Amino acid sequence: GENDRIASAIKLLHAKHGKRLLISGVNHKVSKGVLKHSLEADPVAFSCCVDLDYLSMDTRGNAENASYWAEYHDYKILIIVTSDYHMPRSLLVMQREMPQVRLIPAPVVSADLKMASYAEIIFSPVIMKEFGKYLVVQLGMEPTAKYLLTVTNTATEPGKPS
Repeated sequence: GENDRIASAIKLLHAKHGKRLLISGVNHKVSKGVLKHSLEADPVAFSCCVDLDYLSMDTRGNAENASYWAEYHDYKILIIVTSDYHMPRSLLVMQREMPQVRLIPAPVVSADLKMASYAEIIFSPVIMKEFGKYLVVQLGMEPTAKYLLTVTNTATEPGKPS
């Protein structure tokens, strides 16, 4: 996703648009202190009100862990901050994971696509890949896609039997 996602979410927290912030899919090598320093975030707000999820590895994991987090805090409304091109799929996956929660999109404009023409956006490899993933989720084909990806990766890895 876009680098500005976390900074945008921090701004929403500082503007009191939410009580807490969950940053999901954080790299294991990134500590809360490093993240706080790199974002130049308010230390008090960051210390009390920002939770880091190190377990999520993909959109599905983000949705599952956000669902547990929302249930733990008894939240009925969540603001979802992610890249603009990733928002439709994120909302779809999140809504399926937590149908009882109202999701409010807060898309972050993709820097790569900000100055692009309509044609450049439509044919952008990032957009085309994301649209393909969206269709897979929309059609409920995730288990099949995951299986095909596993089979393809196993067959193409050197030293692995095909």
